[in-house]
Amino acid sequence: MEEIDRCHPDFVLIGGDLPVSRSGEPTDERDRVEKGIALLEELTRKYRVYFSFGNHEEKLFSKKECCGRKTLFEKALSKTVQLDGRAVWARKKRKSGEESALLAAARFKLVSSAFLESLG
Repeated sequence: MEEIDRCHPDFVLIGGDLPVSRSGEPTDERDRVEKGIALLEELTRKYRVYFSFGNHEEKLFSKKECCGRKTLFEKALSKTVQLDGRAVWARKKRKSGEESALLAAARFKLVSSAFLESLG
């Protein structure tokens, strides 16, 4: 947080993947959201935070809740401006470094476009 504070940002843009959510598990029992929640709470107290889902948020919210982790994370997200409400990630496997760079660029463009649209 000290590094972020030193930058004196006008806003913070987060590209997702704050929780640790495991694939192939039906519930949120082993998912970890606490550190992501703490970061979101501290950031939203000081800055306007724009947030776009990553694949870990998609995994978390697709599971049956049994430990309250989905609800806690959703509450922390409610204090952010959600850019698109869906994941910004590719579903196909990356085959090369070049393809990985292209996918990263596509993700950035999607987030940037949604961010600019949210400014009105």
